Amino acid sequence: MLKYGFDPKEVAQIATGTSPSLLANQLCHSDLDADRIDYLLRDAQHTGIKYGRFDWQYLINNLRVVEVNGKETLAVGEKAIQAASDFLISRFSWYSQIIRHAMSAKFDVIAGKVCEYFLDHNLVYSMDELKRLIQKQPIEFYNFNDIFFMNLLQEEKKKGTTRDKMISEMISMILFRIPPKLIFEPVFKNRFVASKEEREELIAQINKEVLKYQRLLKGIRNPNTWLLVHIPLSDIRFTKNIEWLKRSQQAPSLLEERDPIKIVDDDGDVSLLVEKDNSVIKVLSRFTNFTPAIYTSRETYKILDEHGCFNPIPIKKAASSS
Repeated sequence: MLKYGFDPKEVAQIATGTSPSLLANQLCHSDLDADRIDYLLRDAQHTGIKYGRFDWQYLINNLRVVEVNGKETLAVGEKAIQAASDFLISRFSWYSQIIRHAMSAKFDVIAGKVCEYFLDHNLVYSMDELKRLIQKQPIEFYNFNDIFFMNLLQEEKKKGTTRDKMISEMISMILFRIPPKLIFEPVFKNRFVASKEEREELIAQINKEVLKYQRLLKGIRNPNTWLLVHIPLSDIRFTKNIEWLKRSQQAPSLLEERDPIKIVDDDGDVSLLVEKDNSVIKVLSRFTNFTPAIYTSRETYKILDEHGCFNPIPIKKAASSS
């Protein structure tokens, strides 16, 4: 980089959204950054799923660079306020229906659990080790990829030394694309939440239900049974609402915060999208999508089902002809 006149530190700051330039941070690391726009369109194109579609041309054509307290800031012209709102809704829908949907994320979740096991048993690089690897052997860092992980799974499967029955089965699931069973019970369903307290109450209900399963399985004493409770660390959101922005504010003013989308009107006045009365985002930003999931093995699912743990799915009767 230095050879071509680029400061590596400055590039790193822009990439991580910590540059002194607010505009650079917004372009690379915000609610309306280039990467989010690109991958949403690209994934929609390659999967054929339309959730990621939005009027990107109109949105980009209405981007403006304005000045806020002496800082260059990215804003959206007011006539494109619905296009900006549609973008956030498309992204929310994409994550809810594709990325974080329990059926789609099942292999990601069990792979994460296997990684935890590998970390605990020093079979994979820790974060500190990766940092040292980047500093001392940067070329080796490029080997830390999906192939590295899959090779590690194959080695562990071949050796057969993994004593943890759950981890051993999960390794086989990943290698042979055998999906875990997903428990469909009302308490485990995805739902919108509007407060931290509401979320905590839902988690308490989930833990109470899971405890029933665990007690039953403990009584059966089958070493091959297991449950994997997945409560995401963060929920899917449209964007941070105004109260959230105020609580987490670090810049001198909310308009100087990096992440929220700004709107500029014809008079040059700048405001936040989440404050606009003519945008549905003002209302939607109050909610997040809580996406818990409970995974298990086929054997465990069968045992739970045989013991009447699951509510039967009601069968709708066909309307009788008169």
